[in-house]
Amino acid sequence: MPNRVDGSLAYDGRGWWQAPAAPVRVVDTTGAGDSYIAGFLRARLTGADVPQAMRAAAASAAHTCTHLGAWPQQPVPLRSAGL
Repeated sequence: MPNRVDGSLAYDGRGWWQAPAAPVRVVDTTGAGDSYIAGFLRARLTGADVPQAMRAAAASAAHTCTHLGAWPQQPVPLRSAGL
């Protein structure tokens, strides 16, 4: 469970795990939780243990926070977008 700047907390049925948030200059937090979950699941599905998966998830969420919106955008002039 991501917990903003405090990092995250997980329970695997046997014990609790805690991991720090990855340091980053935050631009926007949109999509950070989704990125955390995706990073955690990908890591677990490729063989990572819970602490490793939490670190991978934190890195994924941190990257998402470095740009506006849930994914990087290519600037498009409004006129070329038909607006």
